Amino acid sequence: MNKENYEFYRAENPYITESKHYLRGTAGAILGAIVGAIPWAVAYYFGWFVAWLGVLIGLAALKGYEILGGKTGALKKWIIGIATVFGVVLGNIGYDIAEFAVLIHRGMFEGATYMDIPYLYMEWVMNYDLARGILIDLGLGLVFAFIGLASVFRKMKDERSIAPVVQNELVNQAADE
Repeated sequence: MNKENYEFYRAENPYITESKHYLRGTAGAILGAIVGAIPWAVAYYFGWFVAWLGVLIGLAALKGYEILGGKTGALKKWIIGIATVFGVVLGNIGYDIAEFAVLIHRGMFEGATYMDIPYLYMEWVMNYDLARGILIDLGLGLVFAFIGLASVFRKMKDERSIAPVVQNELVNQAADE
């Protein structure tokens, strides 16, 4: 294998590039989870069943991790899992904030402005009957997200097991030439 081919393999193979970092991957996972939370909030706003979109948040978090150059290693699944939980929670809160904004716009809260949304939200969450519904929706979303992540985690395990084999073979080929 000549130098040009070796450089091509290095550029194309995610396992042997040195530019991968957990911090950039974490940022990518969080951004991916935020992007994945947008369809969640929109579907939730229109009254559709959204728990299955928790899978999308997990996949978006993984894709964000990979796009920004996250390192393949033991922490990857924890980063993706935490980012997914963050995305599901963010999707729920995003829906609630949008709902409050619409209600304020329609005049349902006399004298309230958009700046009052955090106070209205906290008062709403403190109401036991309403909070129970929020927690049920959040719980279903997390269950579906982790069901989807199970297959993603299996895929990541396969990637980790093949990475040393690919890396050793490429390095050995380059050393032979």
